[in-house]
Amino acid sequence: MSYYAAGGRVFAPRFTPSLWEEVTPLLQRHWREIALRDVFGPVDIDKDAYGRAEASNMLRVYTARREDGSLAGYAVYFVMPNFHYHSKLVAEADVFFLVPEERRGLTGLRLLRFADRELRGEGVNVIVQKVKVAHDCGLLFKRMGYTHAENVWMKVS
Repeated sequence: MSYYAAGGRVFAPRFTPSLWEEVTPLLQRHWREIALRDVFGPVDIDKDAYGRAEASNMLRVYTARREDGSLAGYAVYFVMPNFHYHSKLVAEADVFFLVPEERRGLTGLRLLRFADRELRGEGVNVIVQKVKVAHDCGLLFKRMGYTHAENVWMKVS
């Protein structure tokens, strides 16, 4: 299944081996820019876990593409009923990233709006976005109608 947002250059592809190959260089850029290396260490993607999420219909992947079709960014979500509010279908953002050279225009906003529309269209009641403290784009989400609902604290052992 593949979607296209007219004029937005945004797609919703399956997480196929070819998409993995295409995403890997961006994941490396993403990790270098924002990862909590002092907490987690080097990036160590569990492709099998993503494959299981895809097979269970819990994974949603949206990509932003340049005019030439090359990958410029992605937004990835896990979708499932909430454990505390079982009647609510929740999409929790896993990662989102747009290469810096594409951030000046509206591509990132189009990507996130497209993801919102697609998720809502399949019955998602709650979309949860997360931002790193050092790379806070919370104002973007606020402008998109999101509510600041929670802070996350981590402890390394």
